[in-house]
Amino acid sequence: MHWNRHVGPILAFLAVLAVPLAAQNGSIRGQVVDSVTQQALAGATVQLVFRTAGLTVQPGRQILTDAEGRFTLGDLTPGTITVKVTRIGFAPHQQEVNVTAGAAADTRFALAPQASILEPVVVTGYGSQRREAITGSVSTVEADVANVGVKTNADQLLQGGRRASASSRTAASRVPARRC
Repeated sequence: MHWNRHVGPILAFLAVLAVPLAAQNGSIRGQVVDSVTQQALAGATVQLVFRTAGLTVQPGRQILTDAEGRFTLGDLTPGTITVKVTRIGFAPHQQEVNVTAGAAADTRFALAPQASILEPVVVTGYGSQRREAITGSVSTVEADVANVGVKTNADQLLQGGRRASASSRTAASRVPARRC
């Protein structure tokens, strides 16, 4: 009879300790690399994807990879989890990862390079506009011409040779330069 008074609280205490052990979560750790060069990709977005109602995709928690392309997603419910990795200049990649309780699932993502088509943008000293919205003269400097030599600012890029007409360059006062 004397022990009966202590058995109830002891059993309750053991039950409370057993609950966190049964509800342990897992984690996913991995690395994101370029599929061609096998170089680590820093700044890639790694996110959990939750599927509901068939094809509806809702983005979940997300993080960025570090300088070595590594990432860790912790406190995940055990089971199969869909992970999606994206980065500018690369095709998105998605795969299923099996997370177990109390363990870290190791995975590796190899992203394939993918060209992105960007619209032309006119950059001015005080804002930016779409090329179609500009009514004055506009010059285009191709990348292969622009990447020759050392340029420290945009004015040097437009100076000299036939890279751009003199009428398209403006001085600091925003008055068009005179043609020589």
